[in-house]
Amino acid sequence: MRSTDVQLAFGELADGSIVHVSEVSSGIACSCICPGCKARLVAKKGVRNEHHFGHYRTALCKHALESALHKLAKQVLDEHRTLLLPKVKAELGERELVTYGEEMHQFEEALLEHNLDVIVPDVIVRKGRHRLLVEVFVTHRCGPEKIEKIRALGLSCLEVDLSRLPRDANREQIATALLGAAPRYWIHNPKINAAAQRLEMQIAQEREEARIASEHQRERERRKMERMVATLTKLRDGGPPGPNVDSKTVRTVCIHGFGHLIGHSQAGDFCFSVSAREWQAVIVKRFVVDVLERWGAISTSFHASDAFNAVKDAKLVRPEIPIFFEIEDAKSLVQQVPGFRTPYRVVESYLGLLQSDGVLRQECKRWAVSDQTKREWSDRKQRKGELSRSENLVRSMVLTIMSMVSEEDRAGFSLEHWWALAHPSIGISLADAFAEDDPRLPEVSLVVHQIESMFVRNGKIVDDLFNLPVEVAREQLVEARRSKAEEERRAALAKAQQERLDRVARLENEARVTLSDGATTWIDASSSSLQGASPRARAIESSDGLHASLRLLSTAGQERRAQLERERFKIRLLEIAKQARRPDHARVFLTSPNPAWRNRHPIDFCVDQSSFDQLCKAMAKVAG
Repeated sequence: MRSTDVQLAFGELADGSIVHVSEVSSGIACSCICPGCKARLVAKKGVRNEHHFGHYRTALCKHALESALHKLAKQVLDEHRTLLLPKVKAELGERELVTYGEEMHQFEEALLEHNLDVIVPDVIVRKGRHRLLVEVFVTHRCGPEKIEKIRALGLSCLEVDLSRLPRDANREQIATALLGAAPRYWIHNPKINAAAQRLEMQIAQEREEARIASEHQRERERRKMERMVATLTKLRDGGPPGPNVDSKTVRTVCIHGFGHLIGHSQAGDFCFSVSAREWQAVIVKRFVVDVLERWGAISTSFHASDAFNAVKDAKLVRPEIPIFFEIEDAKSLVQQVPGFRTPYRVVESYLGLLQSDGVLRQECKRWAVSDQTKREWSDRKQRKGELSRSENLVRSMVLTIMSMVSEEDRAGFSLEHWWALAHPSIGISLADAFAEDDPRLPEVSLVVHQIESMFVRNGKIVDDLFNLPVEVAREQLVEARRSKAEEERRAALAKAQQERLDRVARLENEARVTLSDGATTWIDASSSSLQGASPRARAIESSDGLHASLRLLSTAGQERRAQLERERFKIRLLEIAKQARRPDHARVFLTSPNPAWRNRHPIDFCVDQSSFDQLCKAMAKVAG
């Protein structure tokens, strides 16, 4: 809000009180003077411009608005005798200390521009002997020189920012902003200095407490290191754990041909609670055997931390040894306990051994099963898995086939006995074909697949039944398929007939709605748009024919509606002609050839609202 570009909305009465232009009479009768220069004012309250005060016979006073708001602030404060005070707080870096929260200050008196030694505050509010200076920021903030003088007096001073109020703000809006809504801040408050001192003391105390805590922590770490050195020395000198009975993990590793990879002593492995054979078996099973069994030739890499976590999760690290060591602690322990390595480094060293044996390969700090190991494992495992899956599939197909025959026909049938029977023409049984991975295996398996497909997936009828007792079931299947085909043919014919009737019914219904009495004629009339066929005939032919007929019907409906609209306009024209001053002239004009209308009857040109209006005007000139 700037006094140079805002019309004056407040004036001063003879008793010194400030009034809004809305509160006084219009013109010179307002009896107001300028709060700034004391010149006489005129209340301009017209209908075109915003209501405001103007100077009577003098130029606009640039201090008028600021003076008015200062005096109004005094009035508001003196009337309400309450003022919102902001927090009293100190800030130091990112720290903040609030000693007094926001509060509504109650006081006894408000003084406007009262001389106070070397300064004149905008307003002074007093409560007993306590004085609070209030500066009202309208166009200019409190300057540095004035602020220094306020600080020298040792008085608290608050500045309220009214600069953002709208230029047409009324008394109520200004009062609301002044008393609590507008931004406000301390120009000076001795309590802030006290808060700053408290904050500095708090920070200094916290630093001292942190220093003492750090010294205590260092002492605890020193004692902890001494205990760890003693523990590690005892474990190292105690020798490796006694022999254990092979666990399930060890046996699994050996069964899969990797037993030679476990049981290798590693420097520092006294940190484990089991023998090298046990903890190394955990790594080989998890990252070699399991990977090969689960993924085959697909590369699955891992980090040394993954291998260490496998040992840790198996609870094989001695409980008195930490799982993780700080880098500096580990370096110190290596120097104080010869032969010590952290459990992680022991595991990492073992992975290097597996790499040197060609089992693992390393790339970008990650480990993976070597390609050669994967190929050897994959070739053997893949073929074994294929044969197992194929055998299970063929057995499942045989059981499915036998479930399709009667209980009488499958009486006495044994899957294992039949499995051992040789096929008459192929010359080998399924049992021998799978056991020997015989090259005739695909051929003999195909026979079973064709029989199963015949019964389950509507496959072709086959004659080779591979000694299975399904002859009766096959004949029943042939007869059932023939009966079903005939039934489906008849159902298809009935469905096609019903669809034709439905299409014709739909066309007839929509034609009656669209064309009314002309529907019957239209539906059976031949049309060039339908290649000379009638809509009924096209609807009978197909769904596409129905849709083509419906599109043609839509066009006919539009033409019919347009024709009816033209007839209504013509009837209205004739009715207007009857009401003309010369009805006979009007009627002759409408129904006689006219050169101006291309020697046609003007009424024939009436096809829409625009042509209707044009004919009405022309008819009015002739019959008016």
